Amino acid sequence: MRNFILFFLIAILFSSCGGARTSADNEIVIWETYATEEHDEFVKIAEDFEKWYKAEKGKEVHVRIERLPFADHIQKIKFAAITGTEPDIVRVDAGELIDLVYGQSILDLNKVDPEIETYLKTFTPPARETVRIPLRQADGSVKTGVYGIPDQITGVAVYYNRKFFRDKNVPFPPASLKELEATSPKWDYDRFYKTAKALTDSSQNIYGIALNSSLWFTLPFFNAFGTDFVNVDADGKFRCTLDSDSGVAALTAISRLVWDKIEAGAWLPGALGADRGFVNQKYAMIISGPWNLKQFENAGVDFGVALIPEGPNVREIETPNGKVKVGTSTNVGGTDMAILKTTKKPELCYEFLKYLTSPKVHARWCNALGQIPVQTLAEPLVNFKDNPALAVFMEQIRTAIPRPKIPRYGVLEGQIMVPQIDRAFRAGNEEGVRKALQEAVREIDRLILDDVNISR
Repeated sequence: MRNFILFFLIAILFSSCGGARTSADNEIVIWETYATEEHDEFVKIAEDFEKWYKAEKGKEVHVRIERLPFADHIQKIKFAAITGTEPDIVRVDAGELIDLVYGQSILDLNKVDPEIETYLKTFTPPARETVRIPLRQADGSVKTGVYGIPDQITGVAVYYNRKFFRDKNVPFPPASLKELEATSPKWDYDRFYKTAKALTDSSQNIYGIALNSSLWFTLPFFNAFGTDFVNVDADGKFRCTLDSDSGVAALTAISRLVWDKIEAGAWLPGALGADRGFVNQKYAMIISGPWNLKQFENAGVDFGVALIPEGPNVREIETPNGKVKVGTSTNVGGTDMAILKTTKKPELCYEFLKYLTSPKVHARWCNALGQIPVQTLAEPLVNFKDNPALAVFMEQIRTAIPRPKIPRYGVLEGQIMVPQIDRAFRAGNEEGVRKALQEAVREIDRLILDDVNISR
């Protein structure tokens, strides 16, 4: 509740402080949180935008970039609202964006571009959904606004140790949607379980799979089983439905790996974590993202990347080759660029964000940094040939379902879900899983949704 009070205080300050820090009419100020290599590339893109704008518009423009530590950038943004020193544009984690939207500090881009939804359609569906955020209105209806432009996206897939698979004569799992469709037996949770079991040799401390009790790392499994995290009732109220039969089935499916001692116990406090255990060649499979590609390559691990196994939630998704039906899914991480309500130059800010995510510029970014494109028009320009593992993540991200669009993700993750997933892993039976999810729903209602359901 204290966080929501802070949000409302910030909202009042944003609406009454008279605007952002003083800057020239032709200058926009951006706060970003990129790593060093990313920051350097971003500065070059900003300089190119200034040249492009001069050539296209015949006007001088300056982009002033300030780099913030990722760990405390949200607190700095909130403090800047109080002191009247906020920038024009902020780069924030997709989950943190929701908190700022609930704090009424972010501009709905429909007010700058009534055709914003048309532009968003050029982004991958999982990326564009990170900026489409629903809010309950005073009349009880729910209105979805567009509160930013995606600049980065990530998700997880299955890393596997090729040597372990070869030694046990176990077929490699599918690395593309085409392979997934053709593979036999089907790459589903039954085969995933049998594969992990075949690769386990506890006498040598080698385990078929290492799991994480984080909600974010568990979302792909909930997604594959068709679990709706939050639904909106006919009266416009948000309801948590995580303890549905599909939710119980999803968490039970991965908990069985723990109960049957196929999983390494990597989620336990003080245990050998999934990443380190994979590097040490103690874990045959882990669930992780593209940020580990260089680490595992540098460590000399003979690894492959494959898709998350399929669950019963078979649905139709968009791909460059048309629509396909899949039962695999992943989560969505990444960041968005958002324009603050207090800016006096919303059109110029929006012009910069469109330039940043234009196909050629975004492809340049992805090729320089080895990242998954958010812009579908940039995909043909991205060099996946020299980075085949990244291509697997690109395939997997097409299947992604966004995380719940509710605020206080830090509370949801650390205070509610991690303890209850831990409880499910220790339960030993399906009934224990159900009780863990029922408790999670009660806490989500109490700590988050009671406030979300206040009309705005």
